[in-house]
Amino acid sequence: MKKFVALVLVMLLCLSSMTVLAERAPIAKENLKIGFIFLHDENSTYDLNFINAAKEACESNGIE
Repeated sequence: MKKFVALVLVMLLCLSSMTVLAERAPIAKENLKIGFIFLHDENSTYDLNFINAAKEACESNGIE
């Protein structure tokens, strides 16, 4: 019974979050800024891959 109640609550949460997202006004790309938090700088090859991917994604979508 507890699993059923938990499942129903999760479904209600998902539905309510989808309705909230559907009611939001669209954001113009001109006013959109995206922020990233990286743990290291470009000297770490692991983080360098993420930094390059983030730069490329922003450039391809025209986001600052």
